[in-house]
Amino acid sequence: MRTYLEGLLKEEYLVQTCSNGRDALLVAREYNPDLILSDVMMPEMGGDELCASVKSDIETSHIPVMLLTALGDEKDMLEGLENGADAYITKPFSINVLRANIRNILANRALLKRAYAGLEDGVGQVPPDCHNTRDWKFMASVRECVMKNIDNPGFCVDMLCGMQNMSRTGFFNKLKALTGHAPADYIRSMRLQYAAQLLREKDCSITEISDDSGFSDVRYFREVFRKYYGMSPSEYRNSMRG
Repeated sequence: MRTYLEGLLKEEYLVQTCSNGRDALLVAREYNPDLILSDVMMPEMGGDELCASVKSDIETSHIPVMLLTALGDEKDMLEGLENGADAYITKPFSINVLRANIRNILANRALLKRAYAGLEDGVGQVPPDCHNTRDWKFMASVRECVMKNIDNPGFCVDMLCGMQNMSRTGFFNKLKALTGHAPADYIRSMRLQYAAQLLREKDCSITEISDDSGFSDVRYFREVFRKYYGMSPSEYRNSMRG
């Protein structure tokens, strides 16, 4: 089955296979795949246990897991879903149905990226249709940490990793997977968005806004602001105020 699926799916995706769940967990932690497709019945670690391990680890909880099984019992399917599985397909199955499920999961993940990258102030409120509350709360915590240090030019990725109790590599992979942004880019984007808010709401000088947004060099601030918004800070303020 593993060889058969690899042959079919490698036409569309980069596929890496493992012979047991324990190896799959190690690969997931190292390579941060876009999707895990696993049989429930595997040696050393079954698919349900693999899914539970992936979803309980903050560094991998964002990875979608699709389980395949010959077990048609509703209890087994519910157990897999309760462990956090994103989809549960009973064998025998149509390869077209499998492909459609994979495409849907990846498309939904792309939508979530935009949602995670666009968390507003007042974070911590998990939308009612959000199934992965662990990742939503992670992003809320990240944004809160950045906002509390938004005026500190010395605030950096290493400090943010420490606040999240994560390694630099693990944090990079997690944030990149959820938002599409590297940590340094994410922090800079938040600084620029905050600066734009100040430009709309305050009558401070550009230098003051640069300082309040955590940019120690106003010339650099003007440069990155123009790249981000397509206009200078002064032009942005004028356009927002008519």
